[in-house]
Amino acid sequence: MHLDRKLQLTILQELRDNYPNDVAVHRLACFSEDRHFLGNLIYLREHGLVSGEITEEFSAGGSIKSMLWAIITAAGLDFIED
Repeated sequence: MHLDRKLQLTILQELRDNYPNDVAVHRLACFSEDRHFLGNLIYLREHGLVSGEITEEFSAGGSIKSMLWAIITAAGLDFIED
């Protein structure tokens, strides 16, 4: 996975447009089921720009992470407005 600043900005802008409501991640216009999308979303969460619960399913091949909903945080709003 690589950091995709354009995708990250798109995610933040979509979440900002829905603030103060959270959004089902699969309803974001930029949503994709690939690891690239999820990796960038989780990266934003790790930096405190987005909030949302990460779920993890375990199988013999390892674990699969996902996020069902997301909301932009105050820090995320400040970040894209500056």
